[in-house]
Amino acid sequence: VVPRGVDHVVLQVSSLEKSLPYYRALYGAAAERPKDKNGRVWFEFPKNTRIALEQTSGTPAISHYAIKVAPFDRSALEARLRELGTRVIPAADEPDVVRFADNNGIVVEVRVAE
Repeated sequence: VVPRGVDHVVLQVSSLEKSLPYYRALYGAAAERPKDKNGRVWFEFPKNTRIALEQTSGTPAISHYAIKVAPFDRSALEARLRELGTRVIPAADEPDVVRFADNNGIVVEVRVAE
């Protein structure tokens, strides 16, 4: 794959109520978008880059990140990931995405740049 940039990062936070004022002050309220159907609040930046906050009952963490790439052969990428011993994760909710766990267990999404 040929990377084109970061699409988004999803941050799991302990409290949206406490986190939102901080992120609004940091990035500006104009960047904030309403909660989506999954309860995530997105902050949108230039060049279609986004950060989402989602509440978790666990430890705050990076849930996953997504990289924008040039068009690619999905079957070839999935085969190569399997050759590397990488776990490909089904992405039924986003059929245009290839989702996998890197060698540290961090979830990565690859999606074609628009």
